[in-house]
Amino acid sequence: MPHSALRSSQELSNPRAFGRSLIVGLGVVALYWFFDSWLHAVLEPGAGLQMHLLQPSIVEVVPRLFVSMALVVVIGLLAILRNEERKLRFTQISVDFAGDGVFWSGETGRILYVNEVGGRALGYTREELEQMRIAELDPNFPPERWPLHWKELRTRKTLTFETVHRAKSGELVPVEVTARYVEYGGRELNCASVRYISERKKAEEKLRASEEQTRLLLESTGEGILGVDMEGRCTFVNPASLQLLGYSEASELLGKTLHPIFHHTHRDGSFYAVEDCLGCRAYQEGKSIRVDDEIYFRKDGSGLEVEYRVYPMRRNDQLIGAVYVFSDVSLRKKAERDLKANTEKLKEANRLKDLFTDILRHDLMNPASAIKVSAELLTRIEKDPLKLRAIGRIAKSTESLISQCESAAKYARAAQATDLVFAEENLGSLLKKTIQEFEPQLKAKGMVLDESFVGECRAEVNPMLIDVFSNLISNAIKYSPEGTRIGLAVQDQGNACRISIRDQGEGIPDQDKERVFTRFERVGKEGVKGSGLGLAIAKQLVEMHRGRIWVENNPGGGSVFFVEIPKKSRVT
Repeated sequence: MPHSALRSSQELSNPRAFGRSLIVGLGVVALYWFFDSWLHAVLEPGAGLQMHLLQPSIVEVVPRLFVSMALVVVIGLLAILRNEERKLRFTQISVDFAGDGVFWSGETGRILYVNEVGGRALGYTREELEQMRIAELDPNFPPERWPLHWKELRTRKTLTFETVHRAKSGELVPVEVTARYVEYGGRELNCASVRYISERKKAEEKLRASEEQTRLLLESTGEGILGVDMEGRCTFVNPASLQLLGYSEASELLGKTLHPIFHHTHRDGSFYAVEDCLGCRAYQEGKSIRVDDEIYFRKDGSGLEVEYRVYPMRRNDQLIGAVYVFSDVSLRKKAERDLKANTEKLKEANRLKDLFTDILRHDLMNPASAIKVSAELLTRIEKDPLKLRAIGRIAKSTESLISQCESAAKYARAAQATDLVFAEENLGSLLKKTIQEFEPQLKAKGMVLDESFVGECRAEVNPMLIDVFSNLISNAIKYSPEGTRIGLAVQDQGNACRISIRDQGEGIPDQDKERVFTRFERVGKEGVKGSGLGLAIAKQLVEMHRGRIWVENNPGGGSVFFVEIPKKSRVT
């Protein structure tokens, strides 16, 4: 507020201002009496000033009294007028600096008066606005609509509504208008209080957007969300809750106590009292809770396996209810039950496999070994060529049986191995040591073994890795034509050692290069005997070393099998 306005308001608020004015008036009267006495003394030389002042004649007193009374009345009226003027100025200041704009207009809509706030808010001066009509400010009240508005105002006396005013810049400013019909001085007037609500509109829009976002989140989530008061009555339900529980309308749950509706019975069919309900107790005590395995009941009476959480709601530190969030876990629970059942089946299958392995190792190997020894003895003592050929077939079949039993036993051991012992070895030396076992087979087929590319490479390995080399060399001899060459190589790859075994056999089609490492898969080798477990065992052993095994085409014909073993096979 300006200093002058503040000073005027201070003067107005002083209750002794009028009294001071009267004292001034009395002083003026006294001065008048003194002056009048002095004038009579001058005009009448025979009498002194003291006589005219203290002992005036009746001729002097009566005029003085009338003049004094007139002076007092005039000065009093001036004081009253001054006081009223101050009140009017105070009222004007209050109007000009009020928080709202004030517009006075006539029946035609012409603006007769506007306060400072009204002009400043729209960027106009008061003089500019007082030359305009309401229709120029408010696009919602064009000239053709103004008579209807005026008629409604005159009928209802007071109207409150929201509209927009066009600022001098052209911007539309949202306002709330309270218009009052006033009759004054024989004229019909409209006194409108205008509140500028831009900030309020922004806040309302922000709140509306937030509420819309919240509504979309609640409606879009797949989890059921329920609100309850402290009596357990439903105050909110989202669409997912209705769908999960089998209801079509929110009114079927709102206002009703929820526990007896869908949480009334235990899984075993026994009654579930509200006093025992973990969720009810939790929010009544102001605690959050999560229950992973519970059952709710749908509208049709069917059970719904759920996981639910309860979160207390507070207002001003007072508990007012809770929010339930629940989800359908029927599929997960079924998967857990299936997993448990399959685990039990797997355990039983492993038990049977172990039993089968034991049978291979003992119940089959022992008789097969006895048959082999017996065949060898018969070969030494029998002279009949026909019988010797028969004994030879028995011995060969027995060797094949023993080989297959040993392969199956090896695969079982590899599959069950968990706690392996690793030691650093030179894989080049290990491969050369393995070759020595196959010298008779190589000589029998007239084959050449090329070791010129076998270098040194040290890695942490388990002794079972020798079985991998044995199997790959055996296959190379077995599946290659007589008189061909087998190439061996060991290369240091930095973090790993790579072993390759190259043959000149028929090769393996691209579509079968992965299948050859599967159990009991033997691709395109119908003329060769075997169990089909060899490469599967090799793959299992290589993977136990965190390595890999694969096959590629040999550019000179045949196949190349690669084995790559990390130098640090153990996981640290």
